[in-house]
Amino acid sequence: MLKKTQEFQGIVLVGGYGSRMPELTDDIPKPLLPVANVPMFWYALDILRKNSIMDVLMLTNERCHARINQLLSDGSLPPLPSEMKIELVNTGAHGRDWGTIQALRQVQDRIRNDFIVVSGDIVSDLKLDYMLEQHRAEGATLTVLLSENTLSGPVPGPVSDNGKYRDFTIIPADQDPPKLLYLVPEEDFEEEPPHSELFLNNRNVRLSSRFENCNIMVMKRGLLNVMRSLDDSFTSVNCDFIPYLLKLQSGHPDATINNLIFGTVPKKLNDESDEEEQTKDERTIKCYAYYAKIPSCTFMAHCNTIGPYFCANKAVLNSAKQFFTDDMIEHLRIGKPDPGMDGKSTVHMSVEVGQNVRITGSIVMRQCKIGSGAKIHNSIILEGATIGAKCVVSNSIVGAKEVVPEGERVTNSIQKTVRNFEV
Repeated sequence: MLKKTQEFQGIVLVGGYGSRMPELTDDIPKPLLPVANVPMFWYALDILRKNSIMDVLMLTNERCHARINQLLSDGSLPPLPSEMKIELVNTGAHGRDWGTIQALRQVQDRIRNDFIVVSGDIVSDLKLDYMLEQHRAEGATLTVLLSENTLSGPVPGPVSDNGKYRDFTIIPADQDPPKLLYLVPEEDFEEEPPHSELFLNNRNVRLSSRFENCNIMVMKRGLLNVMRSLDDSFTSVNCDFIPYLLKLQSGHPDATINNLIFGTVPKKLNDESDEEEQTKDERTIKCYAYYAKIPSCTFMAHCNTIGPYFCANKAVLNSAKQFFTDDMIEHLRIGKPDPGMDGKSTVHMSVEVGQNVRITGSIVMRQCKIGSGAKIHNSIILEGATIGAKCVVSNSIVGAKEVVPEGERVTNSIQKTVRNFEV
């Protein structure tokens, strides 16, 4: 473990509304979706904890703020260090309309150091020390975590196109560490195609969609000054700010931009004709990629859709000792399933389970009731649902507080009624 991680603050973004997985997030805010019976947002904090980053701002929204605050204080979560200072900031009703740039602007005065942004929908055993080491060694302005093998898989419910969301990158193939020249999400690719000069001015580069932006990045604090200087058309760090910064990197930003990022030039002279006395502004924007792979991590799940979320549960079950103490593993009912349950299912400890129940490869959330003789396979059962006796639920999603009557078969479907989330 590196000793200098106190120089960074952690920023955890949990203000998203889960618009890409409404089958689940209409009922439960995305940060509160359970992964191995632990709310998803905890895993972002755990990444920071493992790397001794103890000064954390967590940006929430009005839908989940109170519940997250309660969970952090009531002792129900796996323990975090007492010296870990977590300050919750509620973006309020603005959260639904604001992008990540507006959210960071709101807390700029509370960010004192260079900082690490971690999306609250990341579940991984990631070790940040290698990424931070590269960031320091290169004097980087921005380092973005990319992964070639983020978890994904079949999604319960009707057959549909659940392809992965892609990001397009341009990175020199023979450069180590890899300089990041272009990064644009798939939905913005047509509006922000790569400029031909990127290929003319850089050798051995090509456009690729192999990597996914994991929404974990290390940033110089001065980049907040640049964000504040931009107009309101810039809303998203990924979609707007990073492409803008990469264009500045490939061009020649003026002194104003450099001053915002790096601070004013130490020596500014009045006599521009005196060449010997001139201080040349050699400050350079440097943006790098860091690849999430062994030994940094063994798995990376970006749970912005149902497929990665479903796979993340199974990945955590397979590597529980990397996240939890033995006592917590027993408390969470991991590794010692009840009769009829396999080791690849997550069943909350509050669930009432009848006799001769079979649960395989599924997620059953809190306060559910499973009748005797029921069979659940490869499915997600949301909070408070009731599965009647002798029911068969296969490859399906059953919504919060839904009731599947006794003996009914639910296959390849979504059974839910939209309700307002209750804290």
